[in-house]
Amino acid sequence: MHLFYTTPATNAPGRFASLMPVDPPPRIRIMAMTSDAGAMLMVQGQVGRTTVVECSSDLVHWRPISTNVMPATVCPSCPSVYVTDAAAKRLDRRFYRVFELPYDTITR
Repeated sequence: MHLFYTTPATNAPGRFASLMPVDPPPRIRIMAMTSDAGAMLMVQGQVGRTTVVECSSDLVHWRPISTNVMPATVCPSCPSVYVTDAAAKRLDRRFYRVFELPYDTITR
């Protein structure tokens, strides 16, 4: 994270600080959906970071379906893994989300 600190100008209400993430968040995209294989997802993230893919049928209850460490690639800004959700072939609707585990969670 970057910490930005500004000092007051003549018309500023006062000092403030804002925190901003350095790396972009992981991304998830449905690449294919078939009745025999289910959903094929592509997950993109930062090299060496652990991502967790979760699924839901109602946007309230979420369940992890995949945990991966992003591999090093020739293109450092585009590491990705593919995740297959075979259970999706038996459902009318399915939602997905992805997040990165914090560094301190990984090392413990």
